[in-house]
Amino acid sequence: QSKEVELRRFTPLLLTLPARQTLWVELSLLAARPKALRPDLAVTLAKPVGSDGRLVAHVHNLGCAAAPNATVRLMASDGRKLAESTLAELPGLTTFEPQIKEVQFSLPPGVKAEECALVADPDHKLDEVNESNNRYELAHGVPPPAETPPKK
Repeated sequence: QSKEVELRRFTPLLLTLPARQTLWVELSLLAARPKALRPDLAVTLAKPVGSDGRLVAHVHNLGCAAAPNATVRLMASDGRKLAESTLAELPGLTTFEPQIKEVQFSLPPGVKAEECALVADPDHKLDEVNESNNRYELAHGVPPPAETPPKK
């Protein structure tokens, strides 16, 4: 049986393998991407969701190229679009300073935060370095800081 699937860099491929049988998996590159600097969007929750349903997302560009018209979407677990925001441009990394912009959303009445996700570039319009960091489940809460400032 042959099946063609589209894989992007860092995309997991789930396989169910039969026990005690030889299985041949062949991967082939159908189209090479040109060597170029690319953006790399990542999204996280910036602080806990407020009791009023307001939430603040941090959108990061971890790539070396700017991300023009970066879209961030608040989505329900069933795939419904709840809210959307577009950033004019998120610059790429040129120093060790992170490139972060804040986006604010409000949860619709009756929608639970833990049943939603933040998604950067949900329509895959940007050719990114890594697309596996474009989705953040709100059930994970606020992530710990990646770096701790030095103690004085």
